[in-house]
Amino acid sequence: MRGPVDLRLAVPACAAWGSAALACGMSVADARWLAIAAAALLGVGLVARRGVVAALAVGALLGCASAMLHVALARSGPVASAAARHERGVATLTLVRDPQRGLSAHGPPYVLVDATVTRWNDAPAHAAVLLIAHGAGWTDLLPGQR
Repeated sequence: MRGPVDLRLAVPACAAWGSAALACGMSVADARWLAIAAAALLGVGLVARRGVVAALAVGALLGCASAMLHVALARSGPVASAAARHERGVATLTLVRDPQRGLSAHGPPYVLVDATVTRWNDAPAHAAVLLIAHGAGWTDLLPGQR
């Protein structure tokens, strides 16, 4: 015989996913205010001895912090800086997974290449990129190839 379903982790899990989704769409500076609000809510929950409020705040704080770290890493480094300034450069890429073919409604077919930039203009780098490529040969590449 089965007992009742334990949903104690549902509140912090939903708060973590929700705050992470919000923070991913914000700048790190703006997401900082979301983290501060979650920390303040955690303080209120602890002082008032409200476990549900504290659990919600912990989830929101952890989700927001992880998203802020992801956004900060994605928007830093030489590749992100060059992209923001629309500069050209020479990149060495290492494929992460198999290239995927795609068809657009109004243009030529394309290939999506998920890769990591290991060198940028002859300097070491580490940045995840999604390359949209055209032309032959891209689909013959394998994960791990440069």
